[in-house]
Amino acid sequence: MKMVSLILFTFGACALAQEASSEDPREKLVLANRILAMEGLVGPFGHVSLRVGDEARFRIADHRSPDQIVLDHITEVNVDIAVEEAQARGLYREVFIHASIYRELPNVKAVVHTHAPNAVALGTLSVPDNKIIPTTNPGANLGNFIPIYPTVGLIGSPEKGLEVARALDGQNGVLLRGHGTVVVGSSLEQAVLRAI
Repeated sequence: MKMVSLILFTFGACALAQEASSEDPREKLVLANRILAMEGLVGPFGHVSLRVGDEARFRIADHRSPDQIVLDHITEVNVDIAVEEAQARGLYREVFIHASIYRELPNVKAVVHTHAPNAVALGTLSVPDNKIIPTTNPGANLGNFIPIYPTVGLIGSPEKGLEVARALDGQNGVLLRGHGTVVVGSSLEQAVLRAI
């Protein structure tokens, strides 16, 4: 709980500073990447994004380790990005997780994709209907159940991204079979806390 308090304080201080001035909103995204890396949830390949207002665009870092992200690494992406454009721009191969969720779920403002070892293991369970019932208060923040997206592998196309978006099934997170998690929130702070 000490870490959660630190995260809330840090994000809260950042949000207050942002309201008091016209600071670059990408700073919170840099901070989110660092926090998730510090928690051991993203390793070199996890990623976090933030919707730009109510638009069909979002911000995400170009492909690099989250603990190395700085402001200049954050870029804006349209939700209709094509595979060729993602490759040409040096984005994460799984940028389609974010693009599809923002396109399909207009209330989502932030997306986190982790490779947390415990979540990778949990996602390999064989359970009825590919749904796990939360048994803790933090787990209940993800919804009435935690769906498991059953296909193993990278989400490297718009079609796969759409499958993951739909696999959320009205919940706030989904386990990717043997791969990690995707968690959403109505704010960046909420998505990061849910991921943790």
